[in-house]
Amino acid sequence: MVRAFFFLLSVFGVLGLFVQLSYAQDHTVSDAQKCTLFQSIEEKFNDNVPVKSGPASEMLSISVDCQDKTITYKQRILIDPADLRDGWQDRKQEQHTRLHCNQQGIASLVKWNAVTDLYDPKDVYIAQWVTTPDDC
Repeated sequence: MVRAFFFLLSVFGVLGLFVQLSYAQDHTVSDAQKCTLFQSIEEKFNDNVPVKSGPASEMLSISVDCQDKTITYKQRILIDPADLRDGWQDRKQEQHTRLHCNQQGIASLVKWNAVTDLYDPKDVYIAQWVTTPDDC
């Protein structure tokens, strides 16, 4: 239950805590305050991984780079990438941008970058998706 809770917090609405950060839209939250919050979330989340994130994937970690204003999600798919339909990487980038540019997205709400690094079942890196505030 705790793992599922932290997963939902991390994936939907950039760690889900942008509900708490909705006041960031008025620019009163400093970059240092955002960084401190994100680092706290990073530590708590990473204590509870891996976390199943879908029927065929799991979250392995998140990392926060305050200098570059970037949150990186490390995710693993649990199926052979060769079994995925053609064009899956482009579709996934579109979904990534929609998620992080929505009303509670990291790129749109707090103007940070969101990166997802994807690995196969054997932990071999296979793809990366990036959404920046300029994408929104």
